[in-house]
Amino acid sequence: MISGDGEFLVGTSESKAQGFAVATPHSYATEIAVGVLKKGGSAADAAIAAAAVLCVIYPQDCALGGDLVALLHRKNGSFTSLLSVGSASMNADVKAVRSECAQMPQTGPLTVTVPGLVAGLGELHNAAGRLPWAELLAPAVKTATSGVRMSEATARFLAEGWPQFSQDEGMRSVFGDRKGAPLKIGDLLVQRALGETLTKLAELGSKEFYSGSVAVNLASGMANLGIQIDETDLMSHEAEWKNALSVRFAGKQVYTSPPTTQGFIFLCILKALERINFDIHSGTESQGDLVNLSASAAGFQDEYWGEWVGSQTQDINEAWIDGFAAKLSTSMASTEQQDSHKWGGDTVAIVIRDSEGDAVTLIQSLSMPFGAGLLDPKTGIIFHNRGASFTLKPNKINTLGPGRRPPHTLMPVMVAEAGSLSGLLGTMGGKSQPQILLQVLIRLLAQDSVQNAVSAPRWVLGGRVPTPDIFTLTVEPGLEKLSRQMSEEGWSVDKLDAPSDNVGHAQVIWLGEKTWDAASDPRSDGSAIAW
Repeated sequence: MISGDGEFLVGTSESKAQGFAVATPHSYATEIAVGVLKKGGSAADAAIAAAAVLCVIYPQDCALGGDLVALLHRKNGSFTSLLSVGSASMNADVKAVRSECAQMPQTGPLTVTVPGLVAGLGELHNAAGRLPWAELLAPAVKTATSGVRMSEATARFLAEGWPQFSQDEGMRSVFGDRKGAPLKIGDLLVQRALGETLTKLAELGSKEFYSGSVAVNLASGMANLGIQIDETDLMSHEAEWKNALSVRFAGKQVYTSPPTTQGFIFLCILKALERINFDIHSGTESQGDLVNLSASAAGFQDEYWGEWVGSQTQDINEAWIDGFAAKLSTSMASTEQQDSHKWGGDTVAIVIRDSEGDAVTLIQSLSMPFGAGLLDPKTGIIFHNRGASFTLKPNKINTLGPGRRPPHTLMPVMVAEAGSLSGLLGTMGGKSQPQILLQVLIRLLAQDSVQNAVSAPRWVLGGRVPTPDIFTLTVEPGLEKLSRQMSEEGWSVDKLDAPSDNVGHAQVIWLGEKTWDAASDPRSDGSAIAW
């Protein structure tokens, strides 16, 4: 078993069974997904229901105004990727934005791209759903209309961002109390306008979001907020099925999503570990190698991420990934490299396997807490700020432009052995997702328990404040040996006082000896249930 230098987190949630398995970052969403499966719904059905209700109860992390990336495994052995990530408006004008801003804003109307989530859920239902669409959205409708108690995480992020959020009428009306203060833990959050929107989507289908009355209201609301997305932009959006990327590592086949997502960086790190003969059973003795390879990957990431996003002809395959890995293994990170990375990523991961063998790893996100910080009062929809990943610098692969899609951090993962599914992994964490999933997967492959794999102390690159001259490593309590090692190598080490969702919250399902073992990260409000 691999362990940190200290204790594992308490308040864990793990479950084992031979039938279906579910893990989500909120116990109510897990309960909803389990109910769908018990009614005979598929893994896709359960994921849709959980995703919809999370848009109501975890609005700091996800909303109908966000994006979706998923992996779908069918019992026939196939692994496919679903990308429903939005683009900038066809009216986007980088010169006009440059006249207003020195650099791309991180929040606000200029950062909103077309929301892809609803199209993704609809496409997932078309491909692998069994139960009626309206039945799957019913829990979200009821919860939005009747209200839900504010979680600690929602209240915390709301309070931290309230000076900005309170400037928006929609955010203020939904998330503020009568005195204009942000709602607190345990307060009742009622979202009637969102409930009405969900009702229309339940009755008329996901296309209503992009070409029906919801689209009309949405386009009008976005225009009122200064967002450029219009009805034509909404109508142009389509979810895409693509081949999943995969590599072989430690006797397993590891799958993830292709560009425009960062999934490739995760696979490249795995192949680089093979090149340096990394011992997955070495525990904390080799954690420094994981850190240094991850930092090297971060240094190359934007160059190659952009290359893949912009290329229309390049083959994305294991040979290309292995070439990238070769560069990583021969250029371990130097503290002389610049580090502009800062914590980020407000995302939820859902992992579900049904009793017939279908499975889904679904990631949905607003990018940052409450996304762009804008809520349309008429539809109740919060908008993501995925466009913050664009740059205003000319001639870059991610330069803002009409209809362009920004680089995307969402990256679901699945693992197979001898052609059969053996694991599902997902996490929140922005650009840290490859690092988080790397640590979790290594523990699983070393035969640690599933709960320990998600609960054990973690590290991520970056810190609470970006450090422009040296790399910063943020560590949770329990990684004192790693902290000393990296400090001796010249790193700045940012030590957290307690376990934190700033190092992500992961969800995992893993095949044990005779059962499917599911675990939810105690850094979230989640739970895991196997049946």
